[in-house]
Amino acid sequence: MVIAVAVFAALACRGGGQRPLTGESHAYRCADGFRIVVRFEPQRAWIFEGETLSSAPQVPTRTGARYATSTLVFTTDGYAATLQRDGTQHIGCVRERLEGNPVS
Repeated sequence: MVIAVAVFAALACRGGGQRPLTGESHAYRCADGFRIVVRFEPQRAWIFEGETLSSAPQVPTRTGARYATSTLVFTTDGYAATLQRDGTQHIGCVRERLEGNPVS
């Protein structure tokens, strides 16, 4: 019983209760007005920043989801996000409606 509780607690800390984003696309509007569109695939995210398209593998994190390369880090809990690229950071990004994909 103690082991089962410990496993459940560990999964909860890793975001185990969060709905997976795989197969979905979401738009995020950042506090500075910057807009990001992200397509989530198994273990990878495609990140559209204006004219720039990047892809990053998913990396382990305690909560939410994190995708990173040597020059890009995108983190999200599904509704809020942060993007860091080459020393530039866009914070306070909030999910907004993407045509054909309702916000829930």
